[in-house]
Amino acid sequence: MDSVGGKIRKVRKVRGYSQQSLSDGICSQSELSKIENNQLLPSADLCYKIANKLDINISELLDDNLQGIEIYKFKNLTELYYMRKFEECLNIIETLDKESLLKYEQLVSYLKGGCYYHLKKDLKEATKLLENGLFMTYTEFKLNPMPIEIHFINLLGVLYAENNNNMADTYLSKCLILIQKNLYQDIHYINFSKCYYNIAKYHLIKKRLIEAENAASKGIEWCLKNQTLYNLLDLYNLFIEIYNKSDKQKLSSKMQRLARALTSIYKIYKI
Repeated sequence: MDSVGGKIRKVRKVRGYSQQSLSDGICSQSELSKIENNQLLPSADLCYKIANKLDINISELLDDNLQGIEIYKFKNLTELYYMRKFEECLNIIETLDKESLLKYEQLVSYLKGGCYYHLKKDLKEATKLLENGLFMTYTEFKLNPMPIEIHFINLLGVLYAENNNNMADTYLSKCLILIQKNLYQDIHYINFSKCYYNIAKYHLIKKRLIEAENAASKGIEWCLKNQTLYNLLDLYNLFIEIYNKSDKQKLSSKMQRLARALTSIYKIYKI
């Protein structure tokens, strides 16, 4: 069974394209090379562009690999959500057919709950959707929860924290325990740095500086271990706040230098 990258390479050669000519106007040649060598999973939008240029149906790239186009629809929805395009994300969810909604009911509950809260500030409806989605598969006695269940727990904690609800402690404490017990490795679809950031931020607001420092430290460790910049700058800036409140000026200055260096990297690579 060919990977998506393998299929792109085969069709590209049949169509007579070089990597440079196929990538022109779509992505960089190095990015296409990484895709073809299975070092990078292309986004939904990029897959559509490549398929269009190769004059094939996108399903020819995706079938038998990622369970067809539906996976990419939901991957694209997730990308919209994390880009904070909540209205666009919610509008697409509302147009999905019943079969897709049932098949991906848990993910839809997560995205819809988050969108409802950010757009309508409706805590009651958002937490209802999120808790219903979480408890489709999760129980308190589950030893190895799925990554999406941990993200549900984290988001519930964040929403309750924003509304000064005591349930925030329950959910965020549970989230930290579960992440530490379950060391997931596939960074392509899991990223717990945001979870660590949310937990550290909550402790900082509550003036629990030791707990905040511990969570932020684990978040940075996660980023470095998995070689991702996602949320790394936010975590450094959070450390600056923690050290300032702890009157640790030397450590604060060190973090400020690291944050400035990282900001420069973000600007260079337009992250």
